[in-house]
Amino acid sequence: MQKLEQINTYVKKQMKKGKIPGFALVIAMDHSIIYSNGFGYADKEHSTKVTASTLFELGSNSKAYTAAGIYLLEEKGLLRTSDPVSKYIPWLKLKYKGKYKNAAYDDYVDITLEQLLHHTSGISSQMIGYIPETTKDDALEQTVRLLLDHNLDFYPGQKFEYATLNYDVLALVIESVTKMSFERFIKDSLLVPLGLHHTYFGVEKPHLDEMATGYKMRFFRPTAYDAPIYRGNTAAGYIITDADDLGKWMLVQFRGNELANESPILNAIHKTHLPNRQVPPSIEGASYAGGWEIIQNGGGELQHGGNNPNYSSYILLRPETGLGIGVMSNINTSYIKGIALGIESILDNETVAKISSDHLADIDKMMSLVILFLLTLIGATTVALSRMMYQLLRGKRRLMHNGRKSVYKLFYFVLVLGGFMYIIYQMPNVFFEQMPWSAVSVWGPATIIPAVIMLLVVEVLFSAYILLTHFFPMEGERLYFQLTTVGLLTGLGNASVIFIINEKLNQADNRSSFDWFLYFIMAVAVYVIGSKFVQANLITLTNNVVYKKRSVLIDKLLHASYHKFEELDRGAIHTALNNDTAAISELPRMLLNGVTCLVTVLFCFIYLGAKNVFGLLLAIGVILLAAGLYRYIGQQANVFWNRNRDTQETFFGFINDLVHGMKELNLHQNKRESFRQDIMESCENNRSTNVQGSLKFVNVFVIGELLFTFVLGTIVFGFPYMFANVTNDILQNYVLVILYMVGPVHGILNFIPSIMQLQVIWKRLERFEEHISSMDAEKAHVNIGVNDAMPISIALRNVEYSYTDENGETFHLGPINFTFNQGELIFITGGNGSGKSTLAKIITGLYVPTKGEVVVNGQPVSQDMLGEYFSVIFSDYHLFDKLYGINEAAIDEKLERSMKLLQIDHKVKVTDRRFSTTKLSSGQRKRLAMLVSMLEDKPVSLFDEWAAEQDPEFRQFFYQEMLMRFKNSGKCIIAITHDDRFFSLADKILKLERGGMVAIDEFGFVAHC
Repeated sequence: MQKLEQINTYVKKQMKKGKIPGFALVIAMDHSIIYSNGFGYADKEHSTKVTASTLFELGSNSKAYTAAGIYLLEEKGLLRTSDPVSKYIPWLKLKYKGKYKNAAYDDYVDITLEQLLHHTSGISSQMIGYIPETTKDDALEQTVRLLLDHNLDFYPGQKFEYATLNYDVLALVIESVTKMSFERFIKDSLLVPLGLHHTYFGVEKPHLDEMATGYKMRFFRPTAYDAPIYRGNTAAGYIITDADDLGKWMLVQFRGNELANESPILNAIHKTHLPNRQVPPSIEGASYAGGWEIIQNGGGELQHGGNNPNYSSYILLRPETGLGIGVMSNINTSYIKGIALGIESILDNETVAKISSDHLADIDKMMSLVILFLLTLIGATTVALSRMMYQLLRGKRRLMHNGRKSVYKLFYFVLVLGGFMYIIYQMPNVFFEQMPWSAVSVWGPATIIPAVIMLLVVEVLFSAYILLTHFFPMEGERLYFQLTTVGLLTGLGNASVIFIINEKLNQADNRSSFDWFLYFIMAVAVYVIGSKFVQANLITLTNNVVYKKRSVLIDKLLHASYHKFEELDRGAIHTALNNDTAAISELPRMLLNGVTCLVTVLFCFIYLGAKNVFGLLLAIGVILLAAGLYRYIGQQANVFWNRNRDTQETFFGFINDLVHGMKELNLHQNKRESFRQDIMESCENNRSTNVQGSLKFVNVFVIGELLFTFVLGTIVFGFPYMFANVTNDILQNYVLVILYMVGPVHGILNFIPSIMQLQVIWKRLERFEEHISSMDAEKAHVNIGVNDAMPISIALRNVEYSYTDENGETFHLGPINFTFNQGELIFITGGNGSGKSTLAKIITGLYVPTKGEVVVNGQPVSQDMLGEYFSVIFSDYHLFDKLYGINEAAIDEKLERSMKLLQIDHKVKVTDRRFSTTKLSSGQRKRLAMLVSMLEDKPVSLFDEWAAEQDPEFRQFFYQEMLMRFKNSGKCIIAITHDDRFFSLADKILKLERGGMVAIDEFGFVAHC
């Protein structure tokens, strides 16, 4: 009694785990039925409970009835099991083509009834998928005639291969011998004499009120399913019975096992228990008899399972001890056998074996998740296509093709698309034991066909999207959706590798090895091609982002107010335009690796979840813990990486000092060594902050390694105690998948610090951009064009300018009231720090006056427009190696003449607007700058201490000849100079002292203004 309660508890627990709607159990001990009970629901929708009279399909346990019928005919002398089947079905001639006794064989062969009974006929197991759906009277002959179109898999009698059609052929033999239907013969000759009044046949199913509703898995739960009726397969799988009749049938087996029975029926039953010893037993040690597997365990054990699309059963018998266990359910699940063996262990006082997960339920979980993923993809692709069609209608997209090359690309694309469709079509050969799709839809979970249809829809939609974007491109298009989708498929391909390997290792049949290998190659190809596609496009996309970011920064810098630009640290500019933007170009590699690793891990999660959800949660928990640690440490590391960016900017400043101050450093050892100490200190700070930031992740990386080791240890040593349904097969699958995930998970975890470093860089770039955005030159006034025909007069009206230097000292210039007229030569002079350079920058528009205004011909002008009137050579000028902003006509007309005038025609050549060299003496470089000024030909020229580095002869030539030529040509010439011996040449002289203006009259006396 206690054991029965334990069995009840055990059954209910396993039903819940296996999601079994209804379950019938019969137990016999000492050759008597001691327990018969129903569990769960015969019909969940109507809450109909399973009872002892609830009917179930027996599946392949029907074969024992058919075998008994054959042996009964033999007992009556109507046939012999050693006879060839052609004796009773003359038209059934089957051919074998292959090796037999080390020789090639290609001919028709005889198959005996005995070989059909023992599944050694050579008929293929895959033939079950081609059984016709029909209830007609000739259904059995239709089914058997299918064999005429197929060769045998092996020579009859060579080996064992379970094939359900063997028993359909035997049923047709019964009909041929008895001249009655199989159902009528079995009922009259077997069922009625044995008192099995509640045992029926599949064709009667629609009329049976006590019939349990069949179920199959659909979206994680059992769903009612009305399977087709295969009348032609009744003898092999479609006998129907209830718990009461199943118990009687089990007791009959005990009686039939007794020797010296006088009853032909019991003698026939006895013969069904005689195993075939002519072929080796299975791995489990079982030999096949007549509808039973015989295991030599103690006094011998009979067992057999039965599975139909929506029913399953299992019978286990020990004739010597009289122990029998019969179970039936209204769903096709491998849990049924596990439950029966578990009950046997309870009755034997042994440890109950853990039940492996149900293969069909695993497929349903996988397909359900795939459907959810594909639905999302279909929706996103549909939106993307709709947007694209709208753009086509609006004319934003234009057809672009290049003749044959486009045709070749289209052909190649269609070829690849067709190849993938063919691979999808061939999926049953690999994943569903070579069944046709029609059989897969019946035998498999209800989610398989929708998943495949959605996969084809996604393939067509996404292919259309790729073709349209290729042949109808849009300028500036960013293919984020396309890249994301291909990235997901790349990760799926990577994850499929381990899925294919795992599933192949779980298969005992090697006949489909080549098909598995093809799918393995396909998964690798998807990963490789997808990676190349994503990486190539990401490189282009990211470099476009870098280009645009640099373009924005350059534009903002070029349009910045000069006086604010001067405040910028040069190191910050170098870092932003060079290192920071270059660092972002690493984003494609990191994104590709990160996304691929992430998708790989996600699909591995799906696979793990299909095996054991608790193991999935453990793996996710550990990875989230590791990612959280990386995030937490990353926030601490950001402090050091921000400091690292600061030290890098400082280091770039030292590089500028090194390049521009090499003369001074090379002259004095003390200065050189002191400078070296500073620049090396900057290097050390840069190294130290980078090391400190990276070291933060070393500890967490080690912790991550330990966490994965902990996961593996928990799976191997902890799962067997934590979860009752975990078997060694599941553990091996888990360990293999976890080990495969180590690389992708580390890729994700390493991606975190990399992306956080990029985040630091990006934020600093954004701050730098915001800073320079606030530096735009003021444009409060209306611009006026430069009219060369109008005389230019530039007037400073009460101009003042103030600024505070880095030491906190304030300098003030002005007020200045002065007019610069075209056709005048004006000298500006004054001591160091008097404000000459500051005034020059105000005149030319580089500085905006704090007070007052600068007007041209009486009209205010904008700061940037004021510079258009000037050609300027500052004392700290920069000489570009190319002639920018000068039209070709000016170059052609003036270049040669101007170079001869400046006496540099023998030093420098100009080709394609570019100087052949700028590596000249200081004086010659200034002459090149003068050449640029002359070619620019602006109304006003300003020269800041230009003659300071010229030899005496050319200095005199500059003042007495060149300036006079410029003046006589109608230009306004402003020269900042200390050469007082040439002051007499000036029309006006403006002298500055400590920011104030003093005037010098024609006699050289100072008069305050």
